[in-house]
Amino acid sequence: MKVCGIELTLFTVIEDPRLTVTVVGVNKDATVDDARRFLAKVPVTFPLAQDPADAAARGFDVKAMPSGYLVDRKGVVRHVHRGFTGETGAELEREIDTLLKEPS
Repeated sequence: MKVCGIELTLFTVIEDPRLTVTVVGVNKDATVDDARRFLAKVPVTFPLAQDPADAAARGFDVKAMPSGYLVDRKGVVRHVHRGFTGETGAELEREIDTLLKEPS
């Protein structure tokens, strides 16, 4: 499985509506068919937006793939993850836990 697939699987596990955590993915595949082929191999349970023109990547100033952004309840980007390592999952868990403990 490619790194992107591992990260998508992790985000599928993280998303938990009981915790008010929402994961939204952005797919950069050139065609919907390419995206469907990838998702057949790496299914996800969260919404995945199609963005072949890279508008989201430009808006978030993506420097590496995969990239992840943790956005707080007020819409402020609080953490940015560029790339994926063995520690990324634990880091995300700690960061999400901290954000969930903040007052609404």
